[in-house]
Formats: sequence, C-alpha cells, structure tokens
Amino acid sequence: MARFEVMHWNDVESRYDALARLSAYARRLRSEAAHPVLLLDAGNVEDSEVRLSGLTYGVSGWRALGASGVDAAVAADGGLLRYGPGRLPAYAEALGSPVLLANVTQPDGAFPPGAVPSPTVRAGDIAIGIIGVASWVPAYADFGLAGHDVVETVREEARQLRLNGAHVVILLSHAGLADDRRVAAELGDLVDLVVGGRDEVTLPEGDRAHGVPIVQAGAFAEQLGRVVVDVEDGQVTVGPISVETPPPDIAPDPAVLASVRESEHELRAWLADPVATLPHAFGHSATGSSEVAGLVADALLAYVPADLAMVLGARCTAGLPAGEVTAATSAPANATTATLTGAELREVIVRGRSADYVSAPSTVFRGRPFGWLHLSNAAVVGEDDLVVAGERVDDARRYRVVATDVELGPLGRLVDREPPDRQLHTPTIVPEFLEAYLAATFP
Repeated sequence: MARFEVMHWNDVESRYDALARLSAYARRLRSEAAHPVLLLDAGNVEDSEVRLSGLTYGVSGWRALGASGVDAAVAADGGLLRYGPGRLPAYAEALGSPVLLANVTQPDGAFPPGAVPSPTVRAGDIAIGIIGVASWVPAYADFGLAGHDVVETVREEARQLRLNGAHVVILLSHAGLADDRRVAAELGDLVDLVVGGRDEVTLPEGDRAHGVPIVQAGAFAEQLGRVVVDVEDGQVTVGPISVETPPPDIAPDPAVLASVRESEHELRAWLADPVATLPHAFGHSATGSSEVAGLVADALLAYVPADLAMVLGARCTAGLPAGEVTAATSAPANATTATLTGAELREVIVRGRSADYVSAPSTVFRGRPFGWLHLSNAAVVGEDDLVVAGERVDDARRYRVVATDVELGPLGRLVDREPPDRQLHTPTIVPEFLEAYLAATFP
C-alpha cells in the first residue's frame, strides 16, 4: 500500500502574517511525515483592498505561495477579475509553476498564457492528476475569455489524466460548494477528492454525503486542512480528514516573510517615482469632507465618461501634501459604472451623507468607517436639492454613475439592490488613472 497526504488552504486574501505561520506549521508537519505530502491552495490568495496586494496586482500573494512550498494553486476571481488574464504569467513566475485553470479559456479553447488545466505531479510512486477550476464571472467575457461547465470540464480532464496514467485525480476548486457537490455526485468514477474554496467554510471532517469527499479549510490562512489518501491495487481510499489551527508556539515561516519584504521593496521603488506637483495640500477626514477623496472622484470622471462620480471617504486613508506627489499616495481599486434613476441617485446620496452611515464600520474597508460620500460634477444644494452638471436632478431620468468598486455594489450598503448594468472596469486600477489625472492637472 502507498500513502500520501494532502494539506490545503484557501481564500488567504492577503493575510500574509497568518500565511507565514500556517506555512511554518505545514512545513513542520511535512518534515515529520513518514509519507509524501502535497500542499495545495484553492484560490484567492489576493485581496485588492490590501495595499501590497492591490498595488502589485496580486503578485505578492503568489510569491508568498511559492515561498511556502505550494505544489499547485488555482487562479480565481481575486486576481483574474481585478487584473485580467494578462497577469497570469506573472502569477506563474511568482509561484514557480503554472497556475491551474481548466474551465476558463480563450474563445478558441486555448488556455490563457501562464495557466494549465491539469498537471500530473508525483508523491513517491503515486501519479496524481490535479484539475483546477474556478467560478465563472460574466465580466471575464470582457477579457475575451469563455467559460465552460465545471462538471463537463472535470469529466474531460479526469478521463485524459486516467488515460495518461494518473493513479489519483484531485479537483482543486474555487467554483464553490454547489459545483463541487455536482462533481462529487456525478464523477465518482473519475475523481477521488475535491479540495475546495470560495465559500470560506470549515468542513472539519469533510463532506462525504455526495459521493467524492469534499474538503475546505475556512479562510484567511487561519486553518490547515489535512487529508490522508491510500492507494492499493488501483483502489483509492480517502482516509482521515481534519482541519487544524497552528499551535501558538509556531513562529512565522522566514521564507514567506522574506517574499513579502521582497514585494514591498519592489513596490517602494515604483512608488517613489514623482507623478505631479500639487499647488496646495488636499486634506482628508475619515468621517467628514475629504479633499483627496474628491480628487479621486474627479479622476474617476476624467477616466470613465459618466454624468457624475462618487467616492466614499474610506477609499482614502490620508491627505496629500503640497508639492511633489509620488505614486505612493494612490489607493488600489477598480472603476465601476452603473445607471441609476434620479430618484435612486437622490436616495444613495442622502444615505451616503447621513451621520449613521458615515460613521458605520465597514467590512470591506477592514473596520474603518465608510466616511462621507464625495461627488464630482454633482452637488447637494440646500438641504436635499441635488444638481448634476448644474441642472436639478430629474427623478425619472437615468444617470450614468462612475465610482470605485464598492459604492455601487452590496458591500457599500448604499444601493438597495445591485444595478443590473453594473460593470467593473478592469484591469486598470485607481493608481494608474489617478496618476494620469494628477500629471495632466498638476504638471
């Protein structure tokens, strides 16, 4: 009988300190194991709201995964949606191997550069095929990508892996539990284990109710999943499944910390470049009027044509001094557009300037208050009279609004429902168009 173990995590979302501890724990366990061990990441190591991650387009997280010794990782919306498929080769270089992505392809069926669908790795004498899939996001079509059914994709890849001699087939999935369970129910003859992410749930003993065992280990690098697999005479047995928290005596993995320092060093060099010279300071208030947030709103409107722009104060954390400004003053985010009626627009702005909302702590901004909603090409006159482009708002008219990626979505808590035409403008991020605006306005 041959035995190997799968260790896994998912949805790290740029918790680098936690990842360093989890990596150290996995490294200790791997060194103590009497059998081969694979370490897998089930997607979304990135978080655009974390400065280092956002300003490196997610590369810092993939570099940390490579330093932790991850054997395979699946690409998902944390990076792909924000920065596009053009970043996948950089992710692969940072990881030290191609990223996995089988069900999102170019229109002709070719896989995006930097990605492969299903490599085969070895754990001792055991050949293990690993298939990577992720949830399909309609915005991927804007990048010229095509999505394919998860079950059919896995069926095709698993069959080919078996024909090529794989003893074990693992699905590394960021598609979510619904699709994972479809695979488990329909492909028990081809797939032996599903290692999942996206739902950010902990399955302490796995989910065996649908056929193929499914495992998932919470989120934020807080837990390490472990699965023991035995192979004997062609029969694969998934044994004990557990999820563990690193003990308090675990020191951070020096290799992961070094990779983060390397990313920070490279970022500092880029951010040191001057982009403009400001004639005066732009102040900032966490819960009041922020001149720098207003500047971001002006830059948004210059970058994306719209009737008006809106930006929450929490998008900024500090003001800008007079004089030379570097790229370091920018914040990572994507532009977003949607259409609102005048009545809806009025409700959003009243809510975004109410005392309760302005001071409310936000999840998306890591507990900081949402802050004041700042406008460009629009203003509130008197107590509640709203004007756009100098004209009083018509409640029945539809207005095109540009914002960052929070204000017009559910996390911003400004709209009662997400506008059906809401569009995320990727892969450009705020620093890029803000720098262009500052350079053009304040040369």
